[in-house]
Amino acid sequence: IKYLIISSQIPLGTFKLIENFIKKNKIKTKLIYIPENLRLGNSIKNFLKPDRIIVGARSKNEFNVIKKIFNKIKFKLINVSPESAELIKHSINGFLALSICYINEITKIAKSYNANPSEISTGLKSEERIGYKSYLSPGNAFSGGTLERDVGFLKNISENKSIKNYIIENILLSNENQKKYIYEKLNKYKNKKIMIVGLSYKEGTSTTRQSDSIKLAKWLKKNMFDFYLHDPNIIKLPELLKNNHIINLDDQISQIDIFIFLYKQKKFKDFDKKITKYRKNKRTILYDPCQTFKKDKKIIYW
Repeated sequence: IKYLIISSQIPLGTFKLIENFIKKNKIKTKLIYIPENLRLGNSIKNFLKPDRIIVGARSKNEFNVIKKIFNKIKFKLINVSPESAELIKHSINGFLALSICYINEITKIAKSYNANPSEISTGLKSEERIGYKSYLSPGNAFSGGTLERDVGFLKNISENKSIKNYIIENILLSNENQKKYIYEKLNKYKNKKIMIVGLSYKEGTSTTRQSDSIKLAKWLKKNMFDFYLHDPNIIKLPELLKNNHIINLDDQISQIDIFIFLYKQKKFKDFDKKITKYRKNKRTILYDPCQTFKKDKKIIYW
């Protein structure tokens, strides 16, 4: 093999280990590292039209090999050392995780002063040093394995090197505190009927891997709450929850007291209209941390 290209995320230091193995065994192979840029629900689009591609290569010749491979796709290639490429990926996910925790804490402050978190978000994103693609929208705690994994990785290597990184140390703590909020609220409503709407943690995918909706559902089951799950795109659920999943909302929606939307998804954008239609003047509670819906006087918002 003339060139071995790693196109997956690897922990910092892995490239060097593989490189040393190649040299030790006198294998005639050049090693190149491209951190993966896969995003669930947009994989093909992101591959064909990426913002840029980071290339970890030791020499200009190896970098030119990658340029030839991708010569039909127009985007920016950034050549860095393999070690920098490894740490760039960890650092990006660490920053995204920090953005989510930060806006969640700002949202709590905003609500206590009757400020609108969505307006705060718009103001932050309008600052050119932050930008409109930043993770600064009010919402639930971050989930999925990628952000948590890389924040944990950065925390561990900081501890191993005796580096005092207080922000990195507390990102996961802040995120866990955000996750506890809904559990603490629900503990006061054991006698209410609950529906979790939206089970995948990202738009455009049917995966429930690391889904906080599923984790919450399991907790409700364990604590004997009366609850239902709704997501038309989800086919496979844990055996424990299959009997709680409903497709036909008309039969159940009028009986639900509390609706929970942990994730913002376009397919549920008019769900609040269904709630007011079927619930009419009944007292209804809505947990909508992403502020998917405009406020309605007939609904109580957490």
